[in-house]
Amino acid sequence: MYSVGLEKGFTALHRNPGAKGPEARPHEHAYTVRLVLEGEDVGPSGFLVDLLEVEAALDAAIDRLGGKDLNALDEFRGRVPSVELVSRTLWVAIASAFRGRGLLSAEVQVREDGYGWGAYRGLL
Repeated sequence: MYSVGLEKGFTALHRNPGAKGPEARPHEHAYTVRLVLEGEDVGPSGFLVDLLEVEAALDAAIDRLGGKDLNALDEFRGRVPSVELVSRTLWVAIASAFRGRGLLSAEVQVREDGYGWGAYRGLL
């Protein structure tokens, strides 16, 4: 199995209304997103997928969240934008760019302030 991936960062605000203290108020985090695509064959080109295409898809997904108040976005309405949900939201945005191209799966891992992380992995 081959894999290829990229990492990019962004910042965004969020809050946890059910928490006490600073987590209940809007606060910013620095997120690092790691995207990994997997497939069984690199084909004649020697590449699983062009890294410029991976970067474009990742940038487009991150642009939707970067610099925003995550709680105000439809994807998180009524939910705490945890690293697990942020990773799934990014995965959904990215997956459509790579379906039907011979890739098997994609995983999006999101780290919050270099401390904790969550991930979502799905078949393409």
